[in-house]
Amino acid sequence: MKPSLKLSIAVLVLTVPAILSEADALDEQMTFVPWTGGTWKSEWPGVEQRTYFYQWSHDLITWHYAPYMAFGTGGHEFFMDSSPDKLFVRLHRHDDPSVTTLQQAKDADFDGDGLSNWSEVFSEGTLPFGWDTDGDLIPDGLEVLLGSLPLINGATGDDDFDGMNNAEEYLAGRDPALADPVADASARQLDVFNLSPF
Repeated sequence: MKPSLKLSIAVLVLTVPAILSEADALDEQMTFVPWTGGTWKSEWPGVEQRTYFYQWSHDLITWHYAPYMAFGTGGHEFFMDSSPDKLFVRLHRHDDPSVTTLQQAKDADFDGDGLSNWSEVFSEGTLPFGWDTDGDLIPDGLEVLLGSLPLINGATGDDDFDGMNNAEEYLAGRDPALADPVADASARQLDVFNLSPF
């Protein structure tokens, strides 16, 4: 008897920020086609001025963004490997009337953390809709700029060894990478990166 590979695929559609009508949701249903070499091709029709992010999970708990973005009308497709026993995928969609091309969608910063959407999904592995991926209260873009890791919570660390942890420094408007011997108004303020998540 020849072993067979079972692949479970579920499609979830997540829309930000609007709620879709039933007709709109049906217009963007993904279809799956077996492809070569154990891969699957997913296809869906696009909607004007909508940005698409492709997410996958093995357990429906931890979701990852694929290094892929699509935009607007027309047919969109993404190829995925079918090696795991279970694979769940979903589209994360975003409507922004100021974005009119795929390049603008890639260059935009939908979560305001200082990283472009494309940098978040392609190179950094951070969340394009979450300004602080690791939950340390320091924006992802600032962590990248300062050379710390936006996927590892460094809030309690003291990267500059000045006695204040990184989160305290950022929230006080100070540079977590520059040792400030005095924690008062005369200390160097963080002016290289003007972000406020609040």
